[in-house]
Amino acid sequence: RAKAARETIAGFGRHFIRDGNTVLTNGGSRVVGSLLRSAAESSNDRGRGSIRFRVIYVVSPASHTSNESESEANIQALRERDIPVATIPPTAIAYCMDMVTSCFVGAEGVVENGGVVNRLGTLQMATLAKAAGKPFYVVSESHKFVRLYPLGQQDLGIEQNIVDFKTAKGSENDENGEQRGAVSPKDEGVADMDGSKDAMAGNASSTAAPACRPEDAVDYTPPHLIGGIITESGVLLPSAVSEELIKIWF
Repeated sequence: RAKAARETIAGFGRHFIRDGNTVLTNGGSRVVGSLLRSAAESSNDRGRGSIRFRVIYVVSPASHTSNESESEANIQALRERDIPVATIPPTAIAYCMDMVTSCFVGAEGVVENGGVVNRLGTLQMATLAKAAGKPFYVVSESHKFVRLYPLGQQDLGIEQNIVDFKTAKGSENDENGEQRGAVSPKDEGVADMDGSKDAMAGNASSTAAPACRPEDAVDYTPPHLIGGIITESGVLLPSAVSEELIKIWF
């Protein structure tokens, strides 16, 4: 079912990429990878040859997570299809934004107000894209739509040790100087886990793991920064997510 959804999404999303575009993306999302590969194999508007575009991939140089190994797989697959791919560190996103045509990211979860929970750094990318007037699209299967309404970064229902104040005596987060637990999700989403809808809605304790590094953490991107959400049901505005959730749950 998930594979079929990714193929359908790729069919919708490839129309957002045209000859000469430069796409910015991050993470190891399989659905984003499927969309980009589909675009690389599609005919251009003139029906002569495939779409020729470039990809800028945001990769953390110091990380060795499963997300990064999946992003390497996506990068390699695109290069094998003769799509030029450049990799940049997260600190270079603003520098590259002028040459970007559009941004595509995956999702850990799509929340009730149309915002998105995804790997740390997605909010930064979306904010910079908005400031530069570049469209920012989220690519997600509908089974990642969750009944959660966060108002900010601290309302995700999971514990993360991203900001860890320390003194010579140790960390403020723990009296013993030890980091507290945090979840370490894959970029393919909370919805791929057992009990996915409950996981994002507050059962964080059941998914808790040893403290994660920042590259394993997530952030929340509000709906006003998102241009559209590409799903197997079509392309949705963030304001339409609540209606989709009603269809799923009731």
